Amino acid sequence: MTSTEKSMEKSMDLYRELKVTMDQIEEKLPVLDLETTLQSADGLEQLHKRIVAADEELLEAVQSDTAENMKRMTDSFARRKELVTDILEQNRKLLPKLKTRLTGYRTEILKIKNGIVTMQGYQQHTDGRGRHVNTAN
Repeated sequence: MTSTEKSMEKSMDLYRELKVTMDQIEEKLPVLDLETTLQSADGLEQLHKRIVAADEELLEAVQSDTAENMKRMTDSFARRKELVTDILEQNRKLLPKLKTRLTGYRTEILKIKNGIVTMQGYQQHTDGRGRHVNTAN
């Protein structure tokens, strides 16, 4: 197996992982809470970094490979292109849903912050010194 073929397999595996991850997020979207949404976003960011590194590795391998090997890999490149196209389409559908969800969270957080600021004006300021308790009734 050539370095280009190894790099192609690694790239394809990561894109498949991305597809599965996006499928899981889309499936759970109606019940995602803030913490899970943030964890999912962080997971996607980490996966994206791994994909970028793998694609750079693939590009380097392709640039140094022979024309004969590239001809043999035509089908692999076509499958990869198809997978990436599917992911891009899924991303176009999923991204607005996630943005809407995050906007809702931001709105809730702002309401909570405004409530906290408002309630600070109503805090009772008591004297910090102790008082005698009268138990003789």
